[in-house]
Amino acid sequence: VYATGLTDKDQTGVPKSNPAYDSSCDCFVAPQLVSDLVVSARGISVGDEHSVVWTDQGLVYGAGDAKALGVGATAADSIWVKSNISSVVEAQCGKDYTLFERVRRIDDDSDSDSGEWFVKATSSGFRHSLFLTEEGNAYACGENSWGQLALGSTSSEATVFGPHAVNATPLGEGGIAAVSAGKFSSLFRLSTGGVWGLGLNHKGQLGIGSTVSSSQQPTSDAQQVLLPEGAAAISVSAGAFHSLFMLEDHQ
Repeated sequence: VYATGLTDKDQTGVPKSNPAYDSSCDCFVAPQLVSDLVVSARGISVGDEHSVVWTDQGLVYGAGDAKALGVGATAADSIWVKSNISSVVEAQCGKDYTLFERVRRIDDDSDSDSGEWFVKATSSGFRHSLFLTEEGNAYACGENSWGQLALGSTSSEATVFGPHAVNATPLGEGGIAAVSAGKFSSLFRLSTGGVWGLGLNHKGQLGIGSTVSSSQQPTSDAQQVLLPEGAAAISVSAGAFHSLFMLEDHQ
């Protein structure tokens, strides 16, 4: 693993004793080997001020902003701290938090009456998160200031601290196949290839044919993205103020 950029919170995971450290910007201006992390990395993710690396064995290591790492520790001899979380197959860093996706045990009973649901995909935005279950149901939690959670309200006080079910009725036919959380927006791709979005849209990032945001609507129901007629999306990705859509012909 190599890292570059701002390291004021040790988020690069590279010691400032490294000769390449530039004190004028508190940064590294070219990628440096993360030599303190002696593991075989399977995946990486970064937030505003933290970094996460996970291994083939499902172990997780973090560097940077301690409160965002979920490492279960506040001090260590190394910049990199091992998390108490195990069996991780995917991680995603938001602004100041981290989502961990763990492997499902083969003895788990999905037909039990425990009320549990098993997540197959996650997506982290600025301060909200989206979850997609194996059954094709979407859940959301976090900040809702721009209606990005599909709560039907856009009050800044409407912060949800636990996942709530996304209302799929306005999405039309087809179960939800993928989710993507942007900075203040959310995209939902259906199994039919259609895409729906909601949240902040001041730069047209939802692709709904206007710059009207969900917070300016009577309700924060999702609206259909205007893909070319007859086109079906196979992948979507929401950024800060723009979005990408890949169609079934890979265009």
